[in-house]
Amino acid sequence: MAYGRRLKPRIYPCVIQHLMHRGETSVVSQVIGSGYINTASGSHYLRTFDGQPSVRGVFATNGALAGDDLVFEIDLKDNQRTVDYVALLNHNLSGSGANAIFSIRGSNSSVTWTSATLIATSEYVGDASDYTASTAKQFNENGSHIFLFDSAQNYRYYYIVFQAKLPLNWIDDLEIGNIMLGKHCTAPHGPDIGMKTGILHDGGKVLETFGGARHHVAGWTTGSDGQSLPFGVPFRTNNITVGENAAIHPGRRYWEFQLSYLADTVVNQSDLSTGVVNPTTFNAVYGLTAGPALPFIFTPDSTSTTVGDYAFARFADDDYQQEEVAFGVVNLKRRIEEEF
Repeated sequence: MAYGRRLKPRIYPCVIQHLMHRGETSVVSQVIGSGYINTASGSHYLRTFDGQPSVRGVFATNGALAGDDLVFEIDLKDNQRTVDYVALLNHNLSGSGANAIFSIRGSNSSVTWTSATLIATSEYVGDASDYTASTAKQFNENGSHIFLFDSAQNYRYYYIVFQAKLPLNWIDDLEIGNIMLGKHCTAPHGPDIGMKTGILHDGGKVLETFGGARHHVAGWTTGSDGQSLPFGVPFRTNNITVGENAAIHPGRRYWEFQLSYLADTVVNQSDLSTGVVNPTTFNAVYGLTAGPALPFIFTPDSTSTTVGDYAFARFADDDYQQEEVAFGVVNLKRRIEEEF
């Protein structure tokens, strides 16, 4: 839904970042060898999984042949975690891959990626979100995207694969800001009337001279760092454009809302001492993001396919408060702020 309207909020936490944050090793590895694409000099493949999409991993696809593949193996350490989406942020798949094909496969043992079960594939270059494997469309733009699986999966190993569309060769080096994998969590209903949304400009200060003149001094005004995608803030077009959209807001978006009269079963797991496996409750989501420590993708409308309804964000408060209003019924307040 456009115009920033709110329905059921949805959060996409990343299980890869969660595992790395808690100290798990060998969560991500890059398949290397003959026929595989290497990381470009001066870059590192883990830049693609560190939760900082403005710092892109760069891969040496410039001059690579059509049969050369870029493959990552993701080890979630067990097959108890449910995965139903994959997101690619700040990528240049269109320019680098001549309509590159992106696919994801799953297996419960570490195998050659071609032996794993194909989950989703698409000729995937575009600036849109919320496509399932059966309805994915081909675009001709770079940017940030979310793929929802046709059905949730429970594999331990996932293989993320990038290939040039045969018979075309790769063109330029492939750049990817972030790859996210996990299970989304959707609120059972919309927030209360009175939800606050806005734009923060804490990086700019108006200073007044002794003579009364005022000048604006900017520490930061936006996370956008360039005119062309995939640079800048995920799920946001650039500030440098032509025509009526030239004044797209700078600053940092935020959402402050309350979800009232929630059953405690959607807020907490039955045993609060159990560890985080799947974000089926808000408490589990907060555990996966370690409170405000790890960013996620947020949308105030889980049904939206409008790019501007999505944001790379994090919890802005580190106090997970619940208000009991009746037996088994709670209110939950949240504040979420956009990340650069």
